[in-house]
Amino acid sequence: MRNTMNYKKILFFCEKSKKKGGGHFIRVKRLMDVINGDYKKFFYMNLSQKRIKNLVKKNDNSIIVFDFKTYKKNIFINGLKNFYVIFDNKRKYLENSVNINPLEFKNKKFSGPKWFLYPQNFRKKIRKKDKKNKNLFICQGFTDAHDNLNKLVSLIIKSTLTKKIKIFVKVPYKNYLNKIHLRNRNVIEISKIQNLFNFLKKIDIAITSTGNFSYELGYLQIPCIYVSDESKEKKRGLIYQKKRLGKIFSSRDNVKIIEEFHKLCYNKFYNQGIKNNLKKYFNQNSVKNYLTLFDRISRNEKI
Repeated sequence: MRNTMNYKKILFFCEKSKKKGGGHFIRVKRLMDVINGDYKKFFYMNLSQKRIKNLVKKNDNSIIVFDFKTYKKNIFINGLKNFYVIFDNKRKYLENSVNINPLEFKNKKFSGPKWFLYPQNFRKKIRKKDKKNKNLFICQGFTDAHDNLNKLVSLIIKSTLTKKIKIFVKVPYKNYLNKIHLRNRNVIEISKIQNLFNFLKKIDIAITSTGNFSYELGYLQIPCIYVSDESKEKKRGLIYQKKRLGKIFSSRDNVKIIEEFHKLCYNKFYNQGIKNNLKKYFNQNSVKNYLTLFDRISRNEKI
């Protein structure tokens, strides 16, 4: 970035919890890493609305980044010189603001995969050989908010493919799975992933919700079965299904989940078709888009 910016500070606000998940936290951390230049950057998480408003008032003439699950109108303060970057929100509260919706598949200016930030090492390419013994990755967001992980692991173990597949399960903390699952040699519980790219490059199929992980899996062209019991994620899953990126199910659709799982394992034509569609939609250079956006904001250009 050039050194003619008007804004000198960026305040990042987000939230993380069992109910709200960890996607907001991860996205803000990645954005902080991407945005460089002469900014002073400040990070805040899980603050009260009163505390947020006080910090915003004290830091007039700053860029304010909000990344929350829901928004209240009175969190936005008129009359200040701040510029707001607001994630996962469609309503325009202030003139000096931009709404960015990476998880929304619509033909809008600041929506869709071109605004999703991946880990920096995701620029590498993966070449996989088709093999009989598959690696399955099961994830239900950062916190497993609807307690689906144990149900999904049980479902896969009961299938006829148990002896031919390794099941990697992303859990919120160690010993999260039922003891019977932990004793199964084909089930590998993972609470922390140090290098997401190195881990995912060995995965052949995934069962995931339609949050941030679905984009990362899509970028690496890993065919997915989307499972979610949250209304917003179900709607997103139907869009995925319409674009032939994979099928969406609730956690109760046991028979359909297994049918789709077998199809992805055994039908090479179907599997490759999913991969081709994933490549089409998720292979975007979002870093460049964010650098350009913040450069324009810093110069008070029309967004």
